[in-house]
Amino acid sequence: MIEKENPSINDVQIILNGSPVPADFRCNRVHLIDNILGNVVQIPWVA
Repeated sequence: MIEKENPSINDVQIILNGSPVPADFRCNRVHLIDNILGNVVQIPWVA
């Protein structure tokens, strides 16, 4: 859905809650923070 709404996003990263997140900013990347059950636990943001 993210890539459909914004075609410039071409890097969707799924990150386990509590894991380190890359600090560099890229406007074509979105982080999805999820838990061990696969549920997104934070609102996605362009990172």
